[in-house]
Amino acid sequence: MADALLCRDVRKSFGPVRALNGTTLRVERGTIHGLVGENGAGKSTLMKVVMGEIEPDSGRIEAAVRPGMIRQQLSTIPEFSVLDNIIFGNEPVRRGLITRRAAAAQVGELMEQIRLPLPLRAEAALLPPALQQRMEILRVLYHRAELILMDEPTALLTPYEVDALFDLLRRLVAQDHTVVFITHKLREVEALCDAVTVIRHGRTTHHWPDRSFSVTDIAAAMVGEGAADAGPVHPARGEITASDVLLSVEVAGRQVTVRAGEVTGIAGVAGNGQDALVEHVCGLAAHPGFGSVALGGRPIDHWPTKRRRAAGLRLIPADARQWASAAEAGIVDNVITSEVAPAFTGRFGRLRKRAMARHAAEVVAAGQVVASGIEQKAGELSGGNLQRLVAARELTPGGTAVIAHEPTRGVDFRAARAIRHRLRAFADQGGATLLVSSDLDELFEISDRIVVLYRGTVAGQVARGDFSRARLGALMGGLAGEEAAS
Repeated sequence: MADALLCRDVRKSFGPVRALNGTTLRVERGTIHGLVGENGAGKSTLMKVVMGEIEPDSGRIEAAVRPGMIRQQLSTIPEFSVLDNIIFGNEPVRRGLITRRAAAAQVGELMEQIRLPLPLRAEAALLPPALQQRMEILRVLYHRAELILMDEPTALLTPYEVDALFDLLRRLVAQDHTVVFITHKLREVEALCDAVTVIRHGRTTHHWPDRSFSVTDIAAAMVGEGAADAGPVHPARGEITASDVLLSVEVAGRQVTVRAGEVTGIAGVAGNGQDALVEHVCGLAAHPGFGSVALGGRPIDHWPTKRRRAAGLRLIPADARQWASAAEAGIVDNVITSEVAPAFTGRFGRLRKRAMARHAAEVVAAGQVVASGIEQKAGELSGGNLQRLVAARELTPGGTAVIAHEPTRGVDFRAARAIRHRLRAFADQGGATLLVSSDLDELFEISDRIVVLYRGTVAGQVARGDFSRARLGALMGGLAGEEAAS
């Protein structure tokens, strides 16, 4: 079978950081090819080389068909409508004018085909991240790329949407399209991919040209260990004896609570109030339908975000690059400036830079962040490594309650396991964890109970012993169901 893409001995360095160190990738036409590796392995850099966005230092790239890319960091034009974002660069024109009616009809047919509806007239900036990602998928398909490069495309999709996407990709491949599927979710690789390539530290370490791979083999190749476990982890837990509520918020007249020693999960199809809930609890914005917020029994509705943080409220946001980091600042400053603790200030308010550096190094180590050093700029970290850094920073001692909003989005399986362990440990040590996630496996793994949101209301809650995909799926779809006891 002919190759759709061939990358030979590709090398690329950014200063002292060697992102690609002799990477080779061969993708046969008409296949779905999995490209996996830990954060910072070089996967996204290689795709940018293929797209012509960065010039390799050496090596050879041969693309036999037109590539298009769906990015982990979305390339939305916020001022444009959803329709204009999708058709940008390939607008249907008649007599020098864009015919939006024809464009809307074409995009409408595509949305119906792949079952990803979007409000085409809406301003793109108003869409939550999950819907913006759907827009990216539609954009690439509208531009009729034959080689589709997908960087973590399922990060914000529900299980049903993932299944629909997989069905679509299989149909596209049957029509002679080719897909490079970059993901950290090895079960998705197992379910979808025809071949797999593993990149580690910028080098190609393993290649399976057919479905002879196993999840265990891929996991071991990714981390360079012979006994890697890609399956879910169920950390040992003691009995929860504390019953006091550390965090509560009113949602459409009902209380959502998190007790000391507890992980409360929040599930729901994207756009059903999860983003608004996070913003409301953290004081970033007030939303209709959400009422009083209390931390440790004290109302904090009128507290600014700085005071909420000083009281122990922590946030791991869904987009660490936009909401939780300063791209041009180094790792030390990104760790320290969120809250300059007394331990880092000396006489006359002077900063104790050695203590700051030690603390930053400890956070980097705890988060397993791949970086050239603690002075490296946050903007130079991969999306997954930046997420690791922010999670490690927010879970350092001193917090009372943590809001974890898609905390493992774009993070490789080993780092995701570590983050989930720390979220569970935060609760086991007496904290309160509110986990807002579109990953049901993640919710099932560490939650004590799961609250389902539907159209900004509480559709129901399910206790740990009653978890099931069918039950959660019914509540997420707005179907009436018996509410489990908390």
